[in-house]
Amino acid sequence: MGYAFTFHVVNSLGKIPIGAYVHYPTISTDMLERVRSRKKWHTNADAVSSSAVLSRGKLLYYRLFMYYYARSLRVARFLMVNSSWTKGHVDAILQHSDPLLDILLLVPSLLLFRSPNAGLTHAEIVYPPCDTREMAKIAVEGREKIIMSIAQFRKGSCRPIALLPKSSKVIPRT
Repeated sequence: MGYAFTFHVVNSLGKIPIGAYVHYPTISTDMLERVRSRKKWHTNADAVSSSAVLSRGKLLYYRLFMYYYARSLRVARFLMVNSSWTKGHVDAILQHSDPLLDILLLVPSLLLFRSPNAGLTHAEIVYPPCDTREMAKIAVEGREKIIMSIAQFRKGSCRPIALLPKSSKVIPRT
């Protein structure tokens, strides 16, 4: 949701230490690379990827967004994530640097985004969110083999393709 951008305000005004859980990063280094390489993707439409001017404009926007998102996340004393995939992306964001933007934005950054913990370089994984030991004891022999996915289906996730084999049952949501 982009709440990381509020970390500076809470930290500066309230002198409150920040700890955060990141379920899905707002932007990723992969997104930057797709725009840089002009690869068409669900976050990089054909109109943008096929235009050098639009690609440069979007890349500038993404670079600025990533720069401030990384600085915002670094304000936290600690970050928690839910998986190794998310950890990889968040760690890459925390370690991301943009020397050109560092030089260009030095003064505004010092005034607005002072980060007492600029050295934060990694997140900690906190999964699973529940105790699964009792569930592991449930017998699975003799049960019908089905795959159930409880998740958001959105553009780019490719879950419908992965979950719908030739003979599939769709269980309606109740």
